[in-house]
Amino acid sequence: MKIADYFLKRKTDQLIRKGRSQEAVMVPIPEVKDIGILFLEEEGQHQALNQFVEGLMKDHKRVRALTFFENYHSNPYQFKFDFFTKKEISLFGDIQNEKVSQFIDFRFDYLFCVSRQVFLPFEYILMQSHAKFRVGFHEEGKEYLFDLMVEPPLDASLQTLLAQLYEYTQKISLSLHEH
Repeated sequence: MKIADYFLKRKTDQLIRKGRSQEAVMVPIPEVKDIGILFLEEEGQHQALNQFVEGLMKDHKRVRALTFFENYHSNPYQFKFDFFTKKEISLFGDIQNEKVSQFIDFRFDYLFCVSRQVFLPFEYILMQSHAKFRVGFHEEGKEYLFDLMVEPPLDASLQTLLAQLYEYTQKISLSLHEH
């Protein structure tokens, strides 16, 4: 474990012990205005993410996306996104990127984490996030990160998983607000 990972892990563990500062609020999908997407690049899955974001935008949602790159490279996505790199994680585990700070502070109606396995910088971002409701894939022992988790079948495509995330979120949000 690198020194930066050690300090980032300690900071994240402190946030986990402290717990989330605000209650989760599930906004009915028709009323949602702002959606955040935290994603990790998956080989050959660019089109699925492009379609997901395009669908959200056609549904009149404002989307802000953030990803992590080991090193900067070409852009395979058809939507605007911000990113940070390994170089922007300081020796003491601080993510020194203004776009990451803005993403954390933004009050998204929903924050979707599109990563089959959450990794340390995303855990930190999720724990710091001011999003009203956090949605992601189930990972054993990481239940504290999300307000809603979907169990991803091992053989499912990213397109199928993204459709499930949104569909379940939509159905649950609407059923909670029908009464």
